[in-house]
Amino acid sequence: MTVLGDTVLPSFGGTPHFFDQETTVSLGAERRRARSLTARGSETMKTLTYGLGAPGLTLLAATSLPAAPVQKDQPVRATGKVRASLADGRFEGQVCVGARPPATAKTFVLNAGLNVARVTDGSGKPVSFTGWFDPGVDGEARVYTLEDAPATMCVSYVGAFPVYAERDAPTDFKGLIAFNADSVRASEQAVWFPAPFDPVLKTRVDVMAYDLEIACDGCRFLYMNGSGATKGPVAQFRSELARPLLLFGGTGPLTRTGGLTILNQSVTAAQQAALADHFSRIRGFYGSYLGQPMADDPTLLRMVTLNQVDRDRRESS
Repeated sequence: MTVLGDTVLPSFGGTPHFFDQETTVSLGAERRRARSLTARGSETMKTLTYGLGAPGLTLLAATSLPAAPVQKDQPVRATGKVRASLADGRFEGQVCVGARPPATAKTFVLNAGLNVARVTDGSGKPVSFTGWFDPGVDGEARVYTLEDAPATMCVSYVGAFPVYAERDAPTDFKGLIAFNADSVRASEQAVWFPAPFDPVLKTRVDVMAYDLEIACDGCRFLYMNGSGATKGPVAQFRSELARPLLLFGGTGPLTRTGGLTILNQSVTAAQQAALADHFSRIRGFYGSYLGQPMADDPTLLRMVTLNQVDRDRRESS
């Protein structure tokens, strides 16, 4: 089996990493080459590029392993519910955010494809806001300003995104809320949650602790960064440690082997053994290098990119 140009995200519970649009990732015996293996992440992270060989499997990927994250006494925290639909690309949420930094107390950003229905405080009292007319823009997101600065900000929102079942989108990148009919991907860059925003420094708070109920119509598994993958269309995910908020769900298999979780990709027993062995050695190397064991088990995510048709065309030209 060949999966060409997929989004593959090795995640050790730190920053999830996507390959850029020039990346080719090959899972299979037929294609064994990759170019421009570029992981997005902090410049302070150490990057390791590796290739794994096993019968019928070549995995070429790049992963960045962050040092142990610095935990605030009271991290920004997201709670609530989010629902997505693989069939029609609908995405909706009722998410509250507390312990926001003072500089972000009256401003938040949300993906431009999501419409704010209402904002309330923690008790349900409505909070007036602006952002409908002539909104500010921060990359993929609209900027909203609150009239007051409640201790807890709760936002109800809904939107819909194209479902590219034929993988014929004009582009795909980390900032999109992506639907391809058999999986959904929403990274912290896609701001699928109300992210506190500093209007002076133009910076988002997208690394949070969380307690979120995630539902995905049509999904067989769900995953959030920092909380193990779960089978089924509904799951409660929690992390007391602040994490980049990555959401992923799909219809493929969920495989756990040797401290490694593989999502949305079928792998043989030999491939599982090879991957588990190599990641065990990676963990050992970085544990020795950093002087402490890795705290999280890695998870590999596989999603066919929305613009796979264009990637295949450029690869063959």
